[in-house]
Formats: sequence, C-alpha cells, structure tokens
Amino acid sequence: MYRTATLREAVVRCRSTLAAARLPAQATVWESSRAADLALIKGLREKLVIRCVAEITPNDYPALATMLLEGDFDHAILLPCDTKDHPPPPPGVEICSLDELPNVLARLTEKSAAP
Repeated sequence: MYRTATLREAVVRCRSTLAAARLPAQATVWESSRAADLALIKGLREKLVIRCVAEITPNDYPALATMLLEGDFDHAILLPCDTKDHPPPPPGVEICSLDELPNVLARLTEKSAAP
C-alpha cells in the first residue's frame, strides 16, 4: 500500500535529492510544524526556495509569492506530502512531488547552464 511521506521524511528526501543533483540547500527553516523552507542560493542562476509542506494551505501561496516579490528568491517550488489535487499556484511557483523533484531540478539546472 502506498504511504505518503511525513514532513520530516519529505525534508530529508528533498535534501538528499538536492545533494545528488549537486545543489545542496544552504539553509533549512522550519516555518512551522507543517512547513519547512529549503533555500538554494548557489549552483543555479536563479535563487530557489523549496517549501515542503504536510498539506498545502491557503497561506502557502502568498508566503511564497511574497518571497519572490521581495526579491529573496527568483523561483519557488511547493512540495506537498499529500497526493491531493491543488489549485494552480501563482506565477513563479510550481508544485511538484518528491518523485518529480529530480526532473524539475534537472530542468532548472539546464536552464541555468543556457547562455
């Protein structure tokens, strides 16, 4: 039977996936018991934040949009532990699963390498 990851497991897997892609997170901030933000400011042309959440809530979209608007980051990924359908994210934010993360990172790395 398929079991979704807990938030802590998701953060560990996310950090491992980043390390395997040679994109280690420079910081992990536990926003709350239901959300952790991983910051990548080296290795890509764009500064990236990945928000791991137990479940997407209405507060996640504005929080990430604010980080982008204030210029802290250029791109954001919302990585939920649940497998529910989610409303479309705001511009600059994409939703992906732990399984999709390697492909998303490969695309962002390729985009960074392009002239």
